[in-house]
Amino acid sequence: LNQYILLLAPTGTGKESMSTGIDRLMASVKKSVIAAGEFVGPSEIASGQALVRYMDKTSKCFVSLFDEFGHRLQAMANPKAHNAELVLQRKLLEVYQKSGRGQEWQPSVYADAEKNTKIIPCPAMSILGYCTPEKLYAELNEEMITDGLLPRFSIIEYNGQRPETNHNHAYVQPAPDLTSQLAAICAH
Repeated sequence: LNQYILLLAPTGTGKESMSTGIDRLMASVKKSVIAAGEFVGPSEIASGQALVRYMDKTSKCFVSLFDEFGHRLQAMANPKAHNAELVLQRKLLEVYQKSGRGQEWQPSVYADAEKNTKIIPCPAMSILGYCTPEKLYAELNEEMITDGLLPRFSIIEYNGQRPETNHNHAYVQPAPDLTSQLAAICAH
């Protein structure tokens, strides 16, 4: 059930509109379901341990949006990657396959018992990352494929022309039907 999606599009084509649209939609939903804000996760994750703690303490079901995600993929695939990047990559690989019915993400245990986490049943984490194709392809290497993280992404590439500016974009509101349906899901 977890989805990892990577949008590739040239500079100036509106990749960040995904984030803006999600923000507007969730702002509408939060008017009736205040807790709906928990379904949009962090836009920066410092380490695998931070991800596990966030899911244990804050939300077990969310989508995180990452701008310039090509940089993050490259950092994790770097042969000289910091331990925090390596652990994050391992945790992203683990959580990807743990969202199904009856699945459990096992706890993390530390020398400092206050940092320990509990079993996380059916964690649902989705990623929506975006960057320019040049950034991803310039840094793409065989290790990014063999490590298994990049193949888990559905990659969508836009090669079209830059869309014309919509001067009314600031006034667009989510459709009431969409808002109420998403609110019902969030409330459930």
